[in-house]
Amino acid sequence: MKLRRKSAVITGGAMGIGKAIAQLFSSEGCRVVIADVNEEKGAESQEEIEERGGSSLFIRCDVARADEVRNMVQKAVSVYGSINILVNNAGIWRPGRVTDLTEETWDQVLNTNLKGNFLVSKEIIPHMQKDGGGSIINVASVAGLVGSREASAYNASKGGIVNLTRAMALDFAKDNIRVNCICPGLIESAQGDMVVA
Repeated sequence: MKLRRKSAVITGGAMGIGKAIAQLFSSEGCRVVIADVNEEKGAESQEEIEERGGSSLFIRCDVARADEVRNMVQKAVSVYGSINILVNNAGIWRPGRVTDLTEETWDQVLNTNLKGNFLVSKEIIPHMQKDGGGSIINVASVAGLVGSREASAYNASKGGIVNLTRAMALDFAKDNIRVNCICPGLIESAQGDMVVA
């Protein structure tokens, strides 16, 4: 078991890519914190992991709200003692060209996708520094590298994650904290279905 005695926080861990990551990490012995706004799906995800003999904790958290992020991290540390791995996966997609988007929609996408990575990382990195290191995986998108039509806010947020990852990797390498970014393409999920529709 590659991740035995490790603890991971996975934002957006109730569905799609995040849920798959949570299940995979758990199968490798990792204790998993599922942070998500969807209480029903989050509880289901926790239950599925525990039914397979894993250790999991669901915490409702809107990553765009600093107070909720702080509370989530405090709970995670109080239960598992440390956080070795962070997967910044929470994200939303809203269609629209710049001329079609409202300011509210723009803010909603950027706050969840980009600001969320900032807030969660800001709270967890000090714990990793105290514990001698860790690993952060930011989930961007191929749309953050090459863009796509009618998804201006999403493209901007995911491109921001790519460059935020570069900055964090340079800033925290000295603390033995690895920061990487993955850029998936379209996958079969609830969000993927919205993109195709």
